[in-house]
Amino acid sequence: MDLLTGLACKLNTSNHSYDPITTRGERSIFSDKIQIVSYNIKALFPFYDIGRILAIVNYIEDLFIEKKADIVCLQEAFELDMYARLYEIAEKLQLNIVHPPLDRRFGIGENSGLVTMSRFPVKSSKFIRHDQSEGLCWFAEKGAHYMRFSIGEKTLRLVNTHLQADNESVSINQFSKLIVNITFDGAMIVGDLNMKYDTVSKLKNIKCVNSQKRVTFPEYNEQLDYVLLYDLNLDCTFEVFTDIKFSDHYPFRTTFDLK
Repeated sequence: MDLLTGLACKLNTSNHSYDPITTRGERSIFSDKIQIVSYNIKALFPFYDIGRILAIVNYIEDLFIEKKADIVCLQEAFELDMYARLYEIAEKLQLNIVHPPLDRRFGIGENSGLVTMSRFPVKSSKFIRHDQSEGLCWFAEKGAHYMRFSIGEKTLRLVNTHLQADNESVSINQFSKLIVNITFDGAMIVGDLNMKYDTVSKLKNIKCVNSQKRVTFPEYNEQLDYVLLYDLNLDCTFEVFTDIKFSDHYPFRTTFDLK
């Protein structure tokens, strides 16, 4: 797809809206463990490639079918064509799908890029946009998506986020405000934080679930994607899928018992 054709497709789909689906009945849980996958999929207009998009969509579907994922959190799901395909998966598998408003920054920029798909009903959903950003991130409605999921008689509090790229001091500031805006007791925070492991491991009142660096962004040989626990006591595993090459990030999975 050339640049002009891609732009025409984007403009032609700009009036479509996708309402979050949050109240489907709870689906079967495959084990006592809860599995969450997080993945920065790089679905951004300048990198649009229909073959790659279809491969990512098929992979996301397989996460629920083959890997028995319970929740999948995506970042950089900017393209509306991607939303249409994700809604098709949600309908096919009877999943809940929730995301912030799809309004673009300044009308010509990008939306938040955050999408979460779940087997569990969503009890609440709130989006807070980062009030500080720079560079290309300034043209996107990036922020933090605060959600509560109903899992049987228990509640999972989860934040899906994508922080400032290529400026760790801004990322740290955004993360500090993200924590301030957590209004429920304890939360799991997942996503592309764009902070190095040495920085994240020193954050106060935050537990990083992996005890050593795991590369999730191979271009820099760095970990930029995390599962963090804020005022929450969970025994989580952390696994990076390094055999997946659809994006510049690797997806990762955390597995835990919800206490």
